[in-house]
Amino acid sequence: MCKSFRKCDYENCFAEGEYRAPRSRFIDDGHFYFCLEHIRSYNKSWDYFQGMSSDEIMAHRISDITWRRPTWSLKGDQGWLSHVVEHPLFEQPIGIIHTKKFEAFPLPQRNSQEFKAIRLLELEYPFSTEVLKKRYLKLVKTYHPDRNAGCKQSEEKLKRITVAYKILSRYIARY
Repeated sequence: MCKSFRKCDYENCFAEGEYRAPRSRFIDDGHFYFCLEHIRSYNKSWDYFQGMSSDEIMAHRISDITWRRPTWSLKGDQGWLSHVVEHPLFEQPIGIIHTKKFEAFPLPQRNSQEFKAIRLLELEYPFSTEVLKKRYLKLVKTYHPDRNAGCKQSEEKLKRITVAYKILSRYIARY
């Protein structure tokens, strides 16, 4: 089967036009066909947003986020979701997108296991679960026996750190 030859659309170029390029941002069906050399120069000079103001460019970019489809608010007091949220079976509005704010758990008593665990892991109150986990991983790397040539003291410290992490994880999970 013989492949058809398309000439490069650049003026006075007789090479094969293998690469497609848009004629403008307004016409979807019209394209140029260029050779490799001319498609490179065309792409360098191509400006999709040419002639648009910065507000028009921003509006265009924002509409591209939703693929130029209409959108509705997810708030319960308006839009398509209001009849679901205000249904009598629900005591409280439904949280479609749940964003849990950081709520500090109470500081444990001074002589408790939890307080000693906080001191052993060298944490500053208040802290989140993520901070606890990061601190634990850092200490595991520091005191791991493979890193300390089998040192018994670091091995014992690692065991205490692991127990402290488990105690604090359980304590935080209660709140």
